[in-house]
Amino acid sequence: GGLDGVGGGARKQMCANVDQMMIVIAVRPPIPPLMLDSHIIAAVNGGIAPVILVNKCDLEPGPNDDPLPDLSVYQKLGYEVVRCSTKTLSGMDDLREALKDSTSILVGQSGVGKTSLVNALLPDKPDLRVSSLSNYSGLGAHTTTHAELHHIASGGELIDCAGFRDFGTWHFSHEEIQEGFEEVAKAALECKYKNCRHRSEPECSVQAAVKRGDIAESRLEAFHSLTVP
Repeated sequence: GGLDGVGGGARKQMCANVDQMMIVIAVRPPIPPLMLDSHIIAAVNGGIAPVILVNKCDLEPGPNDDPLPDLSVYQKLGYEVVRCSTKTLSGMDDLREALKDSTSILVGQSGVGKTSLVNALLPDKPDLRVSSLSNYSGLGAHTTTHAELHHIASGGELIDCAGFRDFGTWHFSHEEIQEGFEEVAKAALECKYKNCRHRSEPECSVQAAVKRGDIAESRLEAFHSLTVP
């Protein structure tokens, strides 16, 4: 699989031969709205398997912390969820297993502990072979980002994007965004109108699936937030 970047108003492939996108989230800092879904859209459209990596799982949410998204919704869709802590090392074996035999790209907002994860996975970092990847443009950003390819002793390769920010979805079509919501895309095949936006159109199979409980209401709300009415 590969990821498309944006440059000069045109999309271009920024990273090829990637199997997995490890989307790192944590109790702190709070997750921006739609961040998780935006990353999944980018991964799915690049032919890459999204994996949700919950770091800092040793932290107890405080009274001022926003709750994590309901990850059971994503697990029911078949997305892998890995929970770990670089402080207690809980779940690190699960993470190594998830990375094994794959080329994975590590993404997530600043402060979620990506550097700590890399350091925990590469305790002998100076002795490892580290391949420097060429600079490439971050998705939806105008700044160049440096990436390094780390060879993990337990198996697999990890692309760490230093300074990587976020995935924008403005350059994706309605159909491409829908592909990132696989349960919506599947139900949409039965809609009466091919160009149904799943809002107030008659005989909308997606709305019917939400009413039956087959599609989580939060997922349709996120889809609507990311698409033009």
